[in-house]
Amino acid sequence: MVALAASAIACTRHPPAAAPRACAPGESVLLGACVVRAPVEACGRGRARDLDRGGCATSRDVRGWARAGGIFVGDEDVIVCESDADELVVRSGRLACVARRDATAAPPCPPGSVRDGPSCAPFLVDGLVDLARFARAAAAYVCDAVAAEPSIAGPAEQRFQVEVALHAPDNDPTQATAVVRTTPALADADLERPSAAVLDALRREAAPPLEGASRTTTALTNATDVSAVVACSRSSRRPKSAPQAQPE
Repeated sequence: MVALAASAIACTRHPPAAAPRACAPGESVLLGACVVRAPVEACGRGRARDLDRGGCATSRDVRGWARAGGIFVGDEDVIVCESDADELVVRSGRLACVARRDATAAPPCPPGSVRDGPSCAPFLVDGLVDLARFARAAAAYVCDAVAAEPSIAGPAEQRFQVEVALHAPDNDPTQATAVVRTTPALADADLERPSAAVLDALRREAAPPLEGASRTTTALTNATDVSAVVACSRSSRRPKSAPQAQPE
């Protein structure tokens, strides 16, 4: 379980409330909020996307992790995934092949809205922040984020539930806290980054300055306590060694 309080997340930017809105250059939409996220680098053959440090691990390091994991690797071999639909990733020195996120992720919703079922819906409903709608979108986001990474420990195939519980004291989203739980429980390290992103997005976008008001005026939530639960699964596959030169 990961619990986060509003004071733990820095909020440095509130996009304008007027619609339609677009994110600034270098920003992307995450749960309706415009945030700065490093672009996902496409790694070359034999290299792995490093989920801990970002960027791509060298083929030399990848071969070393593969040998440590019991994969036979010749001096001229590289480590690859069996399927082109997978990408090679490394986390805590553990190599795995997981489905490419760009091939499975739904298109992001415009700023100021989140995915609610098959469509996008706005945060503000009748002038209030729809906290339940945000919780549903947040639970789905955590599910997708966890599914895109191999587990640090545990089976290669996992089914679990994600629950996101939000508490907004006095209906104030700037004071909101978020608790993310999984059943069965996953390692806290699996949940830290997506949990922090949930609370950051809520503070950034669920309570933007009201149009024509001072920057200290925010919308209220339509509830103080909500939770949402989604069923999730994730899988990873074992990589293999292959000749460095691809067969023609």
